[in-house]
Amino acid sequence: MNNKYLEQFERVKRWYKRFEEINLGTQENRSSDDYKDVVYAFFMNCYHLGDWIINSTSLKENDINIFVNSHGEMQICKSLCFGSKHLIDKKTSFERQPEIARQDISLRIGGDQPVETAMTFWVRVNDRDYNAFEIATECLRLWEEFLKEKKLLN
Repeated sequence: MNNKYLEQFERVKRWYKRFEEINLGTQENRSSDDYKDVVYAFFMNCYHLGDWIINSTSLKENDINIFVNSHGEMQICKSLCFGSKHLIDKKTSFERQPEIARQDISLRIGGDQPVETAMTFWVRVNDRDYNAFEIATECLRLWEEFLKEKKLLN
């Protein structure tokens, strides 16, 4: 057993931090598609942490599948990951493929300060929209809890 999975866990946290900056507000001036790419990159890296765990520990694929299938947020993460890589998740447990359906943009303009843009991305699951950052936050929390439970994280 080695701890190479911790590299991926740290990568997930860095993608989360980028996502958080977009959610809270950034002074960067990029297209909304660039920001959307960060959101998808978070979910891809987050879901694939499971592969890193399988390939560097004694945990089996079934252990990861049980974990993912036990949490709605992780199931959304998985479907967003596969959907962004392959267009659809053929094994999704949802009626319709979850997708980033829309984004809300907030501008903060104040005196001598540069304009800040905050973006809230929404994931459509079936016919309901969920805040993508809240899903990401819960996914990160769930992975950390899982790693601690399996004694893979101090």
